[in-house]
Amino acid sequence: SDPTAQLVVKDFSIAPMHAIIWNEKGKYWVKDLNTIEGSYLNGRRLSEVPKEITIEDSLLFVASQIT
Repeated sequence: SDPTAQLVVKDFSIAPMHAIIWNEKGKYWVKDLNTIEGSYLNGRRLSEVPKEITIEDSLLFVASQIT
C-alpha cells in the first residue's frame, strides 16, 4: 500500500491506486485514476473530472462499496 494513503481498502479486486478523495476548502472531492474497472458515485461511473461528494453519497470500487 502507498504510505501516503489515508484510507486503505484491503480488497485485491481494487487497483492499488484506484481513486483519490481529498478535502479542498471544506468540501470533499473524488476522481477515478483512469482505472479499467472504474469507480462509481451513486451508481454513475466517475471519470478523471473531480466530483464533489457528501456524507449521503455512495462510492463503489469494483466489488467494494463504501457508504
